Amino acid sequence: MRNLRMSIGLLLIVVMFSVGCATNQYSFKVAYAPNRQYRIEMSTETKSEVEIAGKEEVLAELKNKGMQLPLRVDFTQQMTVLLQTQQPQPGGTFPFSLVYEKFDNIIKMNGMERNSSPGLDLAGLKISGTIQNGNVIQVEGIEGGNIDEKSKEILIQFAENLSKNVHYPEKPMKIGDKFTQEIPMTLPVPNLGPLNLRIVSIYELQKVVKNLAYFKVVQEFKMNSSDQKLNLELTGSGGGALVHDLAANISSEFNSNYEIFLTMNHEEIQVKMKANSVSKYKMASQK
Repeated sequence: MRNLRMSIGLLLIVVMFSVGCATNQYSFKVAYAPNRQYRIEMSTETKSEVEIAGKEEVLAELKNKGMQLPLRVDFTQQMTVLLQTQQPQPGGTFPFSLVYEKFDNIIKMNGMERNSSPGLDLAGLKISGTIQNGNVIQVEGIEGGNIDEKSKEILIQFAENLSKNVHYPEKPMKIGDKFTQEIPMTLPVPNLGPLNLRIVSIYELQKVVKNLAYFKVVQEFKMNSSDQKLNLELTGSGGGALVHDLAANISSEFNSNYEIFLTMNHEEIQVKMKANSVSKYKMASQK
């Protein structure tokens, strides 16, 4: 049961880590430049209520271990990541390093603080590789930190998707224009197996002020497990506000709020969860 609780915590990390009339027209792209630093700050606060049903002897065992139902889980995560790009090489590529400078992960269950997810100590972890054409990231190595192999796979996906989170249209946009993006992903979450995630996002350009473009974002996502015995399904909806820096070619800020629902059969128990999650993301560029 402890592994299940921690897996749900990690699942929320992955989803939130993975899931925001003028005539002037604006062109958008995400592209990193060589010899620059990009500092990323992220925070997530999730409050959830978990109902557990099953055989009487299983529920009695949980109560004997001190678990009170419904289980109220508060999850807080804060991290700072430094992306450092280096001198360009022949062929248009340049090396990069991605260092986790800070990683705080706190889980409270019915008001009592628990250990952060095991196998997910990222402080000091370093990812390295190359970037081609400013937006094609290829991970070549990962070192440091205290993580398992499945978590490494998730982190590699995160790094390689840094330039793919928003696919802007190739044609210029004007105020009021919208575009829709659909992203399918497969995530190897420990104890839960490969999970299939599908995110649908609608972006609406609301205004452009001093090289900063402001988008309204509406999102829906759905996740299920490839393991038929697990019978897991997670759905969510919400959105927020995205700010794109036209001069730096980066999404510099994204604030979001989501409602999340999960159902899962695990061995002899059935789990239902409802949660509210608030996330904040900032990226700043400097030489």
